Formats: sequence, structure tokens, C-alpha cells
Amino acid sequence: MDCNVERIGSSIRTYSTAVTGTSLDVLKAVELTVDALVKEQSLLKDFANTAYGLIEAIESCVENGEIDPDDRLNDELVRTESTLRLLFNQYNNCIVSARVDRKLNGEHEESVVREYKNTIEFINDLYDATYELKEKVMEHDVDYSEKSGSFTNSGDLLAHLDKL
Repeated sequence: MDCNVERIGSSIRTYSTAVTGTSLDVLKAVELTVDALVKEQSLLKDFANTAYGLIEAIESCVENGEIDPDDRLNDELVRTESTLRLLFNQYNNCIVSARVDRKLNGEHEESVVREYKNTIEFINDLYDATYELKEKVMEHDVDYSEKSGSFTNSGDLLAHLDKL
């Protein structure tokens, strides 16, 4: 670069604007990511609390009747578990990406990685709650079916077994 003061001044302004803009863009992206993850953690916690509330309701249930006679709820809970496994894998991939992203360093990288890890913990908790809910429904229904009494003929027995 030659010693043209105007060109040097213009280059300094361009340089300063680019660096400031890039730094602010990264800072804003980090802040938005962390905020979104914290909100998601709250939602995941609420979902887990709902599952545990349903588990308590099943445990205290004295009414006769199966909760899931056609296994549709079980199918839904299996799909939920599958979705949570995918989310778990996706967020683990995000941690890897954050660690290799050259724009993230120091505190920015630590903040993003920490919140992804925290979110993964909430996903694991929700997965456990979902699994426990699925098991409680099945246990309840098996217990109920065992209490359903004897059968008067083989047709009733076969019909009952088909429901299981």
C-alpha cells in the first residue's frame, strides 16, 4: 500500500467497521443462541413436570379401566422418545460445531457450549420421564387386565388376549 493518506484513512475505516460489525454479529448470535436454549430448557422442564404429574395420577388411579387399550398412547410415547433421541444427537452436534467455530472463542464458546450441555441434560430428564410414563401406563393396564377376572369361555379369553 502506498503512502496515500486518504486511502489509508479509508482502509482504516473499512477495517474498523468490518471488525466491529463482525464482533457485534458474533456477540448477538451468541446472545440469541443462549437465550433460545434457556427458553427451551424451561419448556423441557415443564414437559418433564407434566409427565411426572401424569405418572403420579396413574399411581393414584383407582378407577377400573385400561388407559391405553389400543396401544395408541404407547405408540405416541415411543415417537416422543425417538424425537428426543434425535434432539439429543442434534445438540451434541451443535456442541462440536461450536467448539470448532473459529468465530467463537473464550467466553463466547464456553457460554454456548455450557447452554447446549444444560439443554441436553433437560432432554435426558424429559426422556427419562417419558420412558417412565410409558412404563406406568403399561403396568397399570397389565394390572387392570389381571384383575378383570375369569373368563366364561375361550372366545372371551382370546378376545382379551388380543387386546394385550
